[in-house]
Amino acid sequence: MAAGPTSAGIARVRDGDASDPAARKRVAGRHCVCYFRGADAGVILLGIKALCDLPAEVANGGDGNGPVADESARRRLFRHGPRALATTELVALVLGPGGPLPAPVVARGLLQRFPDPGALARQPAEVLQALPGMGPARTARLRAACELGRRSTGPCGGDGLRVGGPGDLAGLLERELGGLDREHFLGIYLDARHRIQAVRTVSVGTLNASLVHPREVFRTAVALQAAAVIVAHNHPSGCARPSRDDLDLTSRLARCGDLLGIDLLDHLVVGDGELVSIREDGWPEPREGSGLTAKERDPC
Repeated sequence: MAAGPTSAGIARVRDGDASDPAARKRVAGRHCVCYFRGADAGVILLGIKALCDLPAEVANGGDGNGPVADESARRRLFRHGPRALATTELVALVLGPGGPLPAPVVARGLLQRFPDPGALARQPAEVLQALPGMGPARTARLRAACELGRRSTGPCGGDGLRVGGPGDLAGLLERELGGLDREHFLGIYLDARHRIQAVRTVSVGTLNASLVHPREVFRTAVALQAAAVIVAHNHPSGCARPSRDDLDLTSRLARCGDLLGIDLLDHLVVGDGELVSIREDGWPEPREGSGLTAKERDPC
């Protein structure tokens, strides 16, 4: 069988002409993979050498004309700073080596599926882990990096922030609850000067309900010797109007706080770009019976 372009290129490398650009290009174009007869160690070793000498883009599975591979991106990051890198390059650096596919290829696939980095950051682990080239290690790296970025946008947990009104918590609650697809219920624990001691997730509920018991809210308050508590939760629907269930829970928590001597200052409901204070909107009175209409129970 006549030798084709690839076998001719490999023949030149085997014969010691590894500097021939045309031969190297043809070998690179085939990723240095060839069929051979016999144990021709010279071909194998020189083919590996040719692959190792290729540009990083080709060695990582690219064609040399696509996005810069992660190793080159790392050099550019140290030379010019992270702002000089494209989003794809940043994601590739976070993913790192070790997967079944090169990190730049996986990064491109992720951003094609989730063009908005914010949407990518909100994906649960089981979704990311199932995508081509990911796996547990890369999923853990990506989620850890996203969480670190979220925490870096403000004081970690708001510790030490003095709370004078609902507006003081808007930024913290946007970081903690923004974009979540399940109801998360938070306890914000304050000292006697209304400075934040801790922020804790009390419970994670469903698409439209959060299962909360007062003991879970006040257990941390007692442990921290908190003087006051503010609770908050999100409505994944985007509507921040408190439901009747929200008002009933607020009333129960306020009664428990009175018994313990720990003030419930407010219950905040977070929607899509909206924050409602039940304290300002109308603090609930104890209500007997449960003959409520669906509209009363869920005004959204």
